[in-house]
Amino acid sequence: PVAALHADCVAIRRSEETVWALREPQRLAALQRLLVDGRIEAVIAANPHELARPENALFVQVLRGAPPDPRKVDGELLSAYREMARLVGGLDNFNVRPDIDAIDRTLARERLLRPLRLLTDGFVGRDEELRALREHVGVLPRRSLARWLGLTRPPRRSALVLYGVGGVGKSALIARFVLEHLEADRRDLHFAWLDLERYELSDARPESLIAEIAAQVLAFEPKPDHQPRNVTTVAALREAIAA
Repeated sequence: PVAALHADCVAIRRSEETVWALREPQRLAALQRLLVDGRIEAVIAANPHELARPENALFVQVLRGAPPDPRKVDGELLSAYREMARLVGGLDNFNVRPDIDAIDRTLARERLLRPLRLLTDGFVGRDEELRALREHVGVLPRRSLARWLGLTRPPRRSALVLYGVGGVGKSALIARFVLEHLEADRRDLHFAWLDLERYELSDARPESLIAEIAAQVLAFEPKPDHQPRNVTTVAALREAIAA
């Protein structure tokens, strides 16, 4: 029996062990049969030890038709979550599928925010500088009742330049400022984090910066109900730049 299964399986290396898993066509066929026969819950109940792995517990939620909001999924599991969404997308009569577009947007946000979180690990102090940044940007906190009610229009501001010797903490300060707005779920703060040490970004090629800014802004925008005809997608923009 083991030899008969060998052709249908693939070896997967996990840190200190090798496990065997069904190839995707066989996995889909097995899941489809379990769904049709109504035996998903019986299989879950027969393998309670498997739920100790976070990715398996997440897959059970998906199979039960209760996929979680990607924003509430651990960042380390997002790539696995996307693979689960892709897998169940190949099943018939599986009505409650995870939103792959939402997962992709969350993945894009996590990739963008990961370096900011690393920069702010152990961040303390800088209260005066953070207050000055908030005052300049004017999103957090609201400074007056009239401003809070939207009865006044904030004045136009010139650019604010943050400068200092290397290693003093400029990047960490800006990262902390951006993260505190995102943690407060302030969607009226739009930002772009451009690391010019990345080989694909260059101030000598402004179009590369524009494409990166567009990708980052769209990653934080809720998905529209429809795509306006005059909106250029980031993929199309990158293709045009590459041409």
